[in-house]
Amino acid sequence: MNLKDFLNESLAPTKKIFVVIKPGFLDKSQDIINIYNEEGWQLVTTTVKQLLLEEAKKLYKVHKKEDFYKDLCDYMASGLTRAMIFSKATTDDEFKDATRIKDIVREKYGESDMRNAVHSSDSLEHMKEEAGVYFSPIILQ
Repeated sequence: MNLKDFLNESLAPTKKIFVVIKPGFLDKSQDIINIYNEEGWQLVTTTVKQLLLEEAKKLYKVHKKEDFYKDLCDYMASGLTRAMIFSKATTDDEFKDATRIKDIVREKYGESDMRNAVHSSDSLEHMKEEAGVYFSPIILQ
């Protein structure tokens, strides 16, 4: 890599994604983090929290009209969750990348449509709203 490419990559704003490990899967945390690391994403911060039902509803408000919304929110409030922010210097579409990796994790660890190990945000707007359940807005800058 020449100096120009190095500087462009080094000075480029990093991309961030938001991921939640769902209740019942925290024992797989390091394995899941490793999958993201293998795809070039670095863990910036993480926190473990049991969501209140109102927080779970905020996390999944995009699904409010779906039949599974109540059950999903009840499940998410039923045990500990681990929220994570990952960053990566270069990627064409961080949310497409996040969805691809989420699918890898779900294939490996998921047990059902709901108990599927992880959630990840699908857009910048949703990431800001969803990550706000766990982190202060400064983390996303």
